[in-house]
Amino acid sequence: MAVWLQTVDDKIKEYRTAYGEGSDYGEPASPEKYVTKCGQEWRSKPSPQKECYHLECAIYLAEKQKRNGSAFFKVSIIFAIGSMVFMRQDLGFVLMFSGLSTLMVFAYLINGLMAGKRFDELIEYRAKRTINGIKASQIFS
Repeated sequence: MAVWLQTVDDKIKEYRTAYGEGSDYGEPASPEKYVTKCGQEWRSKPSPQKECYHLECAIYLAEKQKRNGSAFFKVSIIFAIGSMVFMRQDLGFVLMFSGLSTLMVFAYLINGLMAGKRFDELIEYRAKRTINGIKASQIFS
């Protein structure tokens, strides 16, 4: 199962541990398999109940997603600005394309920020057994 942490105020937070690895043409949308840091593998995306429950695997994935979100955000900004500068099409096409690029940039930004929040919560839990200052414990069920 994924890592589930329950705070004393009965809130349950789920942290996934499996991530896609290997793909056609380097696209993360079509992974060849799903893996965890501890070495488990699946051919298709596992349900949270089938993933491992290791805290270190959840921390690894959150950090990886945080790092990737930040990198994709930077690349997307450069791509969006570059495409607006170098595109020699009609104005309507340029505005539509730049709008879609901007949406992509914000999607990566939000993804990276959410992963950063998960990473911070997991690190706090590992160090203090709290989430946002509220006592928590890992549940297995």
